[in-house]
Amino acid sequence: VIRTGNRWWLVGGVALASMVANVWGGSGPFAAAGYTIANLAEGFLALAIMNRLGVTRQTFERPLSLAIFAFASVVAAFASAAMAAILSGNWDRVFFLSWASTVALGMLIVTPVILFLFRARRTHPGTASMVWVWTTIMVGGLTVLAFGQNQYPLLVLPMVAVLFATLTHGLQGTAISILVVTVIGSVLTVMDRGPVSLFFATVEQQVLYFQVYLVALLVSVLPLAAMLARHRRHLRDIADSHARLEAAERMARFGHWRYRVAENTVDWSSHAAGILELGTRRSEGLDSILERVTPADRDRVSAALEASLRNGLPSTFEARMVGPRGMERTVEARVEADYSEDGEISELMGTLRDVTDGYSYAARFSASDTPREG
Repeated sequence: VIRTGNRWWLVGGVALASMVANVWGGSGPFAAAGYTIANLAEGFLALAIMNRLGVTRQTFERPLSLAIFAFASVVAAFASAAMAAILSGNWDRVFFLSWASTVALGMLIVTPVILFLFRARRTHPGTASMVWVWTTIMVGGLTVLAFGQNQYPLLVLPMVAVLFATLTHGLQGTAISILVVTVIGSVLTVMDRGPVSLFFATVEQQVLYFQVYLVALLVSVLPLAAMLARHRRHLRDIADSHARLEAAERMARFGHWRYRVAENTVDWSSHAAGILELGTRRSEGLDSILERVTPADRDRVSAALEASLRNGLPSTFEARMVGPRGMERTVEARVEADYSEDGEISELMGTLRDVTDGYSYAARFSASDTPREG
């Protein structure tokens, strides 16, 4: 995610922030240094575990990658807690468990949000600001309603908002909505508002519960976010493949069509429609093909199509076809049948190649196969 040259600047910034925060919190210089080393080690250890287990690219679109990340976070959290205890000389059990739980939950919450935001900025730079505006308003309002009062347990409202943001905007919606819930929920809980402060007396209990709530919130929408990300990626791949196919058809001067038996419709590719000078990409029935064939070739083409429909055998023919504006073209056509699950012919698939200005491949092959005298 971050260029190698910038990582050490990031590590230095994290180390400085950790050192200042620990000293500001009352820790001595040696204890603060130990805490800082432990803070840095947890990230490197989690990354090393993920790389060791085959997750070389940090993404949460695959369930296995997500499970490996969760495992690495927990292992790194307990290793960091042990390192902090050793380097600072603090062997208190409450300190150890508090450190491990805070680190594990923090990594499980913060890391996916950062990755989602980075991906949203990289893949949707033009829409990120609009997503931010409407998501902040909707999620922020429901979060204030849930955490701004102590009378009703409405913690389900932020979950509904995050789910809706994920459904409409995918991973970037998840990232922004989780971030909004984290900020607003934390501020209101610190102000002694909301159900968290109502049911938990100590700050440690409130922090732990709120972190668990955020993890549950994130885990509940991650499968949907991953599924939507894969779906949109597949749609982009299909669109790219279609565009390449259209370009190849233009260069090779051929097109394709598909006749659906049950619907009695013919779908034309853009270049096939262009060859026949059609004004539409869909027409009704096989007659829409035959009516373009010149009368001299119509019976032969009709017999070939009927044979493919009747026995499913592929057929190849050459015919002269006339467009609505009267331009005659010679096309080479190939037809194959496709079967449904019950074994019936459900579709005819065909190609059209414009060979008006030259010989067809079939003619060339047959000419080359003709033995010469002498």
